[in-house]
Amino acid sequence: MSSGSLRKLLAGWNEVCQLAERMERSQLEVLDLQHNHLTELPHNLFIKAQSLRYLNVSANKLENLPAASLSDDSSSRLEELYVTNNSLSDKCVPLLTGHGNLRVLHIAYNQLQTFTARVPTLF
Repeated sequence: MSSGSLRKLLAGWNEVCQLAERMERSQLEVLDLQHNHLTELPHNLFIKAQSLRYLNVSANKLENLPAASLSDDSSSRLEELYVTNNSLSDKCVPLLTGHGNLRVLHIAYNQLQTFTARVPTLF
């Protein structure tokens, strides 16, 4: 995932259990890891993969999501996030507000009880 030329990685429907925690800066724009055995994502995924626009980690065993950045100033370019059918709880919801460019969010079939994320105004 740290290849300087890799833009798209489609590795769904495998038996991936873990991603490398130490990531270098990446030009990755599309990452599809649906239907694997992931229990967590690297804590620095969105920080190191700043070009990431599409992430599909549906049908894994995720309980939380990494923060968009280390500070309130997020440079996240994420536009589409698919996290359906995991074990995400309410504690992941505030992390979604760090993705200011997010346009598509699929978050069904998780362990959510409330959804209090701030919704940006359209006008």
